[in-house]
Amino acid sequence: MAKYAINRTGVSQLRALAKGLTQASDDVIDRGKKLRSTINTEGNNLGKYESEMVDIVDEMDQKQKNATDAVETLSSNLSKVADRVEALLDKGIKGNK
Repeated sequence: MAKYAINRTGVSQLRALAKGLTQASDDVIDRGKKLRSTINTEGNNLGKYESEMVDIVDEMDQKQKNATDAVETLSSNLSKVADRVEALLDKGIKGNK
């Protein structure tokens, strides 16, 4: 498990991790949309494989939706931890430098 120092740098790192997780999830969703668009555009050229590819993308979309919910929860929790640590630091509680 990663350790984050209880200081302003640690708070920044937690916030960056939360943002990075959300961005990575958003990127996967965007790439899935691009894939679906490409399949729709090239459908006539894909022949008998088009329906199989659409089924795979549908399954991928559902799994990504479930994963997105988990990522959003994790990202939110990381932000809350960062807020709590920051509040402690604002009150003068010192941790690792």
